[in-house]
Amino acid sequence: MFTNINISMSNFLLITVILFTNYTPAFSEILFQDNFDNSPDWRSNQTVNKGAGGHDISWGNSRADKCTTHCPPEGWTSYRAPSSHWKDDRRKDTFILDSTGARGDTGKGITYNIEVTGWFGTWSGGSLDLWLGENGYDELYVRYYLKYDIEWQWSTPQDTQHSYQKLVRISTFNDNIWTTTENPQYYGSNSYNVPVFFPDWNHNYGLKKTYFLMSTRLAPDYTIGPNGDFRNGPEPKIGVWQCYEFYVKMNSANGAADGIYRTWLDGKLVAEAMNVEWKQADSDTSHNWNWLMLLDNTTNASAPLADHKEITVYMDDVVVSTKRIGPTPDDTNSKRQIMLKTPSF
Repeated sequence: MFTNINISMSNFLLITVILFTNYTPAFSEILFQDNFDNSPDWRSNQTVNKGAGGHDISWGNSRADKCTTHCPPEGWTSYRAPSSHWKDDRRKDTFILDSTGARGDTGKGITYNIEVTGWFGTWSGGSLDLWLGENGYDELYVRYYLKYDIEWQWSTPQDTQHSYQKLVRISTFNDNIWTTTENPQYYGSNSYNVPVFFPDWNHNYGLKKTYFLMSTRLAPDYTIGPNGDFRNGPEPKIGVWQCYEFYVKMNSANGAADGIYRTWLDGKLVAEAMNVEWKQADSDTSHNWNWLMLLDNTTNASAPLADHKEITVYMDDVVVSTKRIGPTPDDTNSKRQIMLKTPSF
């Protein structure tokens, strides 16, 4: 019970704004959701090869508060789409929002087009980004559905190339993205974008198998944390929608090795670690999980670069929450509304 408190009307309004901006009530655990059905059709921009005058489309010109053309879909913060590997034929744009990517007979979804580079280690693709406010959340859950196109290949027909498909980056950006001079899409040795959790599909041609890799980077110096190699787990299906779920919980105190990550595929727990020192003892950040990059880039060498081949992944029914939602029936007809427009932070 509150007693002996004298709050002016202006202070009351300020407190109200802060609460509704940075706090999600227990009865509303969903922070963001999008099945894309109510969004206008959209295409990301992608330019020709840099050698032909092209350039990357990234934070500087794709952020929702400053872009003038090819802005991200409603509610999303930004996106990345590197220039094409081809000078004379840039093919499809990296991201397309329309009925082609829908999970179900109606509705819309995301089509993600990836250029095959002919050499493992040459990156293609990009990301759709979400900012969840500077303070962030102690625990965060991300769910979406993916479908690999029926013509998808992880390696050459002779299985002579590795492949690597990044699925999401869940991270802490230790500043305000709208005012910082740093690029929140940049990862490396700087101290701004740590800690990080990035689960991936890894195709190892020697094992002739595609399996989950779970990678962690710790604050404050991007140190490699406990990674997980789940080669005895499930493999991705081709031409079938599958439910992907990712969860992170920050360690209880700097230096405490009790942070968590989990991954589910089609509702089954396939990867877990409960000893992650997300923030090491010398970390001085008070921020929590606040920055998401969905799908991120890919390296795929299943055909020669000269073939101008693209392979496709479809994404739909994205949910970001503080609690697990789990798989749901095919619900692209439900016309869900975006719950939170991220640029409002």
